[in-house]
Amino acid sequence: MIVKEKDILHIDSLVESAIERIPNFWPIKSFIARNPLHGFENMHFEDAVNKAHTLFHSNKSLPREEYQRFYQEGKIADRYLGEEIEHFLSRQESAHPLMEKILLALMRDSKECYHYDALTEYNSTIKNMAKKLDEGAIESPEEFSANLVKQIAKEKSIYEVVDTLFASDIQESLNDIMSQIAMRYLGEGQAVWNMPKRSKGMFLSWKEIVMQDKIFFDESQTLCRLLRETKLAEDIIFLVLKELKIPRSFWEEYFTLELTKLLGWSGFLKYRSKSSSEFHKKYPAYMEEFLAIRLYYSYMLLKKCENTLGFFPSMKELASYIMNHKEEVYLRHEYHSGKLLMNYYERVEAFLQAKRKENAKEIYDRYVYDKKIHDYNRVASYLHTTLSLVSDESQIEMLETQELNTINTILENFSTQEGFIWLKAMEKTTMMQLMQEYVTSKEPQKEKIAAFDAQLFFCIDTRSERIRRHIEAQGAYETFGMAGFFGIPFKSIDVSNKCELDLCPAIVTPKHIVYSFHEKESIKGTSKNTF
Repeated sequence: MIVKEKDILHIDSLVESAIERIPNFWPIKSFIARNPLHGFENMHFEDAVNKAHTLFHSNKSLPREEYQRFYQEGKIADRYLGEEIEHFLSRQESAHPLMEKILLALMRDSKECYHYDALTEYNSTIKNMAKKLDEGAIESPEEFSANLVKQIAKEKSIYEVVDTLFASDIQESLNDIMSQIAMRYLGEGQAVWNMPKRSKGMFLSWKEIVMQDKIFFDESQTLCRLLRETKLAEDIIFLVLKELKIPRSFWEEYFTLELTKLLGWSGFLKYRSKSSSEFHKKYPAYMEEFLAIRLYYSYMLLKKCENTLGFFPSMKELASYIMNHKEEVYLRHEYHSGKLLMNYYERVEAFLQAKRKENAKEIYDRYVYDKKIHDYNRVASYLHTTLSLVSDESQIEMLETQELNTINTILENFSTQEGFIWLKAMEKTTMMQLMQEYVTSKEPQKEKIAAFDAQLFFCIDTRSERIRRHIEAQGAYETFGMAGFFGIPFKSIDVSNKCELDLCPAIVTPKHIVYSFHEKESIKGTSKNTF
């Protein structure tokens, strides 16, 4: 053991805190709807959505076309859409008389399109508009390196940054390895090949296998020698964090980054580690073990890149490389992300493949100059397309520099808030429609007796709502929601097939166990269940 007892407790507490943001993922046989913002309850809704977007890489809202469909179906009223647009504009530093009209036209009549989308060729009007734009209208290449360094270990794992700059596939390889390990250890009879010696626990069972792996186990590595000696997952976590030079203040955030890469497996492991499952009792597995295994492989994969990169990409060395090679880093990112201007591909590719990169500044200066012209024209083209929804060509040409930049700034802010504007307007519309229906229902009415061909009862559950709507749309059918559980939470264990099933809601822990045996009848060749 290399970790002191207080450090073990510290690591365990940070892991426990990190997984608070990961929603439980129940087994498919008892899967229920889950809250994707679990663990963010202390935050404002918009902040929680933005944080989840960063961690889980999920969309923050539906596509504009979906909201437009809701609008056409009467689920979003003009009144409340207008109110939310007014509220959004009231929070902007400056305003323009056209903005309310522009935003309404964008939301109701235009397809989704933002500043970064590919746009058409540039006419003289667009080029003149581009000359009026301020420097803040486009992302500054000069600030790219500093922003990238700020993201390391907080928004992006170390290997994500390495993959981005050097086109490696560490994250893909790591996710593939961890998925196989999780499937083979956590599988409840579904895996073709289960991990041997699972009763030892996830970490020790995996250790037996990896020590035979010549690709990922090398006695010359300090981490591998430690793995041979230790029985604690926390030892591996501690040493990897030390080797990667990640400050303690970053540990919890880094744990969250790692555990959200395979959200399904992490969510399932979180559920199982806190359940009374017979499989967990027999084959225990904990989040610290899963994290230690992932960190072990991430370190070994980064170590394999050392010769290619010319340095080991610990957090400190990677940040130093980015800041000391700003021009090269920016060109690398443009090239590998597919953002590079077409006429620069051959030149930048030859530069990146060269062993000595002496002309980085020269290529960078030329590229940034052309890139800025391209980006200004691109933003101006977007503005022209947007303004054309409410203005003619002569009115657009008459816009002053300050007016154009004000409109551009508001549109940039709007691109991050549009989903929330739609959502709030739809919520208000729904609430008012519900209140109107409630008031109407209180008015005296003659009793109506309707004849239905069939009445169907479903459990009160979000999953049944969709099928109920479709059934009722087919004809004279009436559906009801009712309690599908009557307060006897028990676990059914099929001893012969080694299968267990919780016969109660997924959020309830069974208090009773019923064992099922199969007795074959020799004469008839059939079987019956005995409880």
